[in-house]
Amino acid sequence: DLMLDTMSAHELTHGLQDQHFDLQKFLPEDEKLDDDAESARRFVAEGDATFTMFLYMASSKGTISPLAIDLLVGQLEKTATMAPAELAKMSSPLADSNDPEIKKSMEAMNDIPATVLVPMIDSYMQGALLVAAAYQRGGWTAVDDLFAHPPESTEQTLHPDKYFAADHPHHVTLPKLAGSELASVVFGELQWQVYFSLWAPDQKKVASEGWGGDRESVVKRRDGRLVARVATIWDTPRDASEFAAAYAASLAKRFPKGTGDASSAAGFDRGDGTGKIFT
Repeated sequence: DLMLDTMSAHELTHGLQDQHFDLQKFLPEDEKLDDDAESARRFVAEGDATFTMFLYMASSKGTISPLAIDLLVGQLEKTATMAPAELAKMSSPLADSNDPEIKKSMEAMNDIPATVLVPMIDSYMQGALLVAAAYQRGGWTAVDDLFAHPPESTEQTLHPDKYFAADHPHHVTLPKLAGSELASVVFGELQWQVYFSLWAPDQKKVASEGWGGDRESVVKRRDGRLVARVATIWDTPRDASEFAAAYAASLAKRFPKGTGDASSAAGFDRGDGTGKIFT
């Protein structure tokens, strides 16, 4: 009963969000938002519901004091750093549930690629930390402002201070190539964390922090060959160099026998204190 009551508090919060902020407009399905910006908004929606859910649990023990909020934030910080496998262990009561749908969902987590699973999980825990940071700065009015002025990148959601300091991401463009474009996406700091966790785990945070913007595309040329391009921009030349070194190391792991007929060219530009990498 307690578990279902707590889950209801989470879902009812989504209902209130929709009434006040129209979630269909907040999370549009017309591809107006790039992938990273859409993830950032999910951090707000799921983080608000998760933070409120935990406050609901705490309220059963009486008035919620500032100290209780601090303790809650501390617990969220510990949980947010856990890998999906660790979180699955914590959720073992759900996996052992007699409800076949819940059990099926928990078991399916093992089959979800990290590029999908990590943003999904982080939207709850890291999102709750973002919402908690807003709440501690200005109460529910500040939380509402996250919906009125949503974060633009997962960099802002992973580092709330950057959101409050209005550290906006750079819009990166790639010159057009002859052929048909199959994909054009923005990875953002979170997806670069996922990438490096797979191919250079010891460099995951060092290589992804300091992100300033990116753009990735895949173009199919008229001869049928594919061209994949990556362009990134970083806060400082040092951030760019750390990324470049980790990325080169990841390529060595991904293609230990060389790239065959594939070719890669990298350039590094430093201007106005900003490091840029083109691959």
